[in-house]
Amino acid sequence: MKTTRRYFIKLSAAAGGALGLGTRSTMVFAEEPVKPLRILILGGTGFTGPYQVRYALSRGHKVTTFNRGKTHPGKLPNEVEQLIGDRNGQLDALKGRKWDVAIDNPTTLPAWVRDAAQILKENVERYVFISTISVYADTSKVSMKPHRSRSTTAPTRTRRPSKQ
Repeated sequence: MKTTRRYFIKLSAAAGGALGLGTRSTMVFAEEPVKPLRILILGGTGFTGPYQVRYALSRGHKVTTFNRGKTHPGKLPNEVEQLIGDRNGQLDALKGRKWDVAIDNPTTLPAWVRDAAQILKENVERYVFISTISVYADTSKVSMKPHRSRSTTAPTRTRRPSKQ
């Protein structure tokens, strides 16, 4: 099991508290059980999808992915239900199904988000959209406007060399 900084800090705090209280129970380390959710992950094989899938499964959730089945085929755990389709208009696999949460991983076109949301709006309780790089300004073109630094330090003066 890979230990994260958060887990290490939590474990250390719990151990210190347990020692301070004189208790030896391992219940100090237990997390509260969560209600199993039906989670739909649009994508699920690239970007953050594999991590989302594994984490959701480790928490006891039922996971369904929707993708083309072309990126990393056969890499998803057997417990994952995989719906095959395409964001380019082949969304039929999503129709008539219900989920507690839909996680929409980065998409290329705004129409893909709109079309999926139209189908899912009556079929999911929560829709989580993970933003794409499209929210950032286009930096591919150099601006002709001068850029002013907003430095908080005083400007430095350059000394002219003395004439000898």
